[in-house]
Amino acid sequence: NDCCNSAYVLSAGTTTATNVGATTPASDPPSACDADAHYSYSVWYQYTTGASSGNLTVSMTHNTIQYGSMAIYSGSCGSFTELDCSDPNSATANPSVTAGCLAANTTYYIMVWCDGLAASAYAGTYSLTTSFAASGGGSDCCNSASSISMNVTATIGSYTGTATGNNSTATADGTSYCF
Repeated sequence: NDCCNSAYVLSAGTTTATNVGATTPASDPPSACDADAHYSYSVWYQYTTGASSGNLTVSMTHNTIQYGSMAIYSGSCGSFTELDCSDPNSATANPSVTAGCLAANTTYYIMVWCDGLAASAYAGTYSLTTSFAASGGGSDCCNSASSISMNVTATIGSYTGTATGNNSTATADGTSYCF
């Protein structure tokens, strides 16, 4: 899983992993949260949503890895859009990424790396915990928005109307935008 086109498939739950022996291909995208672009020993994972849209969270628990960092992307290898990243810049970091309102039946990519240049001592083992929460339905995400009809009555140059809706099943997606 050293390259995105051979990404390891994640499912909900915990996966034990390593980036020992990994390289950093020139095709790896830069991450917005790693401003100095000092990343190495990257490995790739992928998660495919099911029949529902929803929110994906991937959290790392470090073991021997040092300066662990991660990002989640939409798109495909060579044409990614970063959705979230975490680079805590700590030898004992436990980064976590979350992307909300993800489309149903779509594959998303997660890159894990060590924040440091050619620091083979940073590579190591870790576990990833993956969770996916399906959207509450209705208008929970803008990619599944419900239309609202207006009851408009015209009266000699004056218009009145009432819009009705319900967000009682909405969930917090942690973002104010959609993908």
